[in-house]
Amino acid sequence: MSLALFDELQPSGGTIQSSATLRNNYNALFQGDNYPLRVVAQETQDNTVKVYTSKMGGYYQQIWLTPTQPLDFAEGNSPAISEPTSNNRISLLTINSAGTLAWTYGTQAASPVAPNCPINVLPLIYVYQRVNKTVIYDYADDNSIDCYIYKDIRPKIKVGGEGNVIGAASSTTDNIVTFADSSGKALKDSAKSFDNIVQTAGNQTVAGIKTFTSIPVLPASDPTTANQATRKAYIDNNFIGNYVPDTFKLILEVSSDGEKSTTNSLYDQLKRIVLPRSGQLYVYFEMKSSSVSYNQYARIYGGAGGTPIGTERRTTSVTYVAFEEIITLVALDTTYKYTMLELQAKTVGSGTVYIKNFRAYTYNPSQPFILMA
Repeated sequence: MSLALFDELQPSGGTIQSSATLRNNYNALFQGDNYPLRVVAQETQDNTVKVYTSKMGGYYQQIWLTPTQPLDFAEGNSPAISEPTSNNRISLLTINSAGTLAWTYGTQAASPVAPNCPINVLPLIYVYQRVNKTVIYDYADDNSIDCYIYKDIRPKIKVGGEGNVIGAASSTTDNIVTFADSSGKALKDSAKSFDNIVQTAGNQTVAGIKTFTSIPVLPASDPTTANQATRKAYIDNNFIGNYVPDTFKLILEVSSDGEKSTTNSLYDQLKRIVLPRSGQLYVYFEMKSSSVSYNQYARIYGGAGGTPIGTERRTTSVTYVAFEEIITLVALDTTYKYTMLELQAKTVGSGTVYIKNFRAYTYNPSQPFILMA
């Protein structure tokens, strides 16, 4: 069967009609031509096309783009089509639920292909555009020079499944579910439960081991119960350093938070703590330089004359940098069982090194420390 296009002017008058004329119109209807949203060239061809109404005689209104209301579109003209400037192309005319007509343009090419149809719209026609041309003719009137209606693609059934569902949602027991954002809706199989899906709002219990490829971001609030997750900021604000051994329950024994400085090129004692016992300590301090041009050093010493027992630390930062480590102290005097903890610093060049927030933490103290400097 050859292509048939419905001729609105036939049959006409009261004369006897040929069987070919009648057969053409019957074949056009049989092949898929119909009135609602039919697209034709203008009577005087230009860069627009004419789109028929979606309803007939106030009775036939059979085109739906939403679940709740049929399309209400009066007859109208498309926007002007733009011309391809480098090669031929295929353009798509669509209509949305508000009755707005729009062009979607394919890629210009020697052998052009049709563009994909956007979501939530109904496709109507393809127009084959020749380079630098915008005047549109009907399919049967193609002159091989200008543009012409290439295909009628009005669907009998439009398959959805992408984008937002338009219309009110009900509940999780039917086919439409509203999530936290009330404008976003998703379809689901009503026979399947949402119990095993992690939702964006509401309380849920999640079983099993879940592996994250990125670090989860928690609310900007501190934990208040035993099993709540802890943020990095909570640890920084409450436990100072980042290293907390499993066997330690950190208790602040003594602190010397005031700022001290030195310009000496040899290690100079800036802070000292007398300890009435030996043992393991968690030590924290902050250091900065007067200039990024100079290296500044600090180190933990143990004993009255100072034996280096900590790692030498270095910075050129002009803002304070935190350092911490675990220190094991041995008593200096076997009779009185005391020892000392010192923080010494030095500078390289003519800069100044600054020290502050010298703090010592222990596990379950039995005697207080004595701050000397």
